[in-house]
Amino acid sequence: MDKKLKTRSNDLIFSIREDRDRKFIAKAVEEAYKGVECGAITVQNDEIVVSSHNMVLRNKDPTAHAEVTVMREITSIFFFNISCSICVISNVL
Repeated sequence: MDKKLKTRSNDLIFSIREDRDRKFIAKAVEEAYKGVECGAITVQNDEIVVSSHNMVLRNKDPTAHAEVTVMREITSIFFFNISCSICVISNVL
């Protein structure tokens, strides 16, 4: 393959990925505005599966950070209500 063509192809792939990532980052920022300072999303096959924001104050739960809340929701969806996010992470790894 021509080196210039390969470079253009790689640039195009990078650009597409960058646009996709920006879309997801924008969604996480959108979630952050719903809560206090932080938003989190989980993406699978280029689709947002779960999104959440920091709910520490609303739920009066010091562990209800955005990323923890997303893990809990993913846990309930994919792992049939396993309550320990650390267990889920270790099972996936």
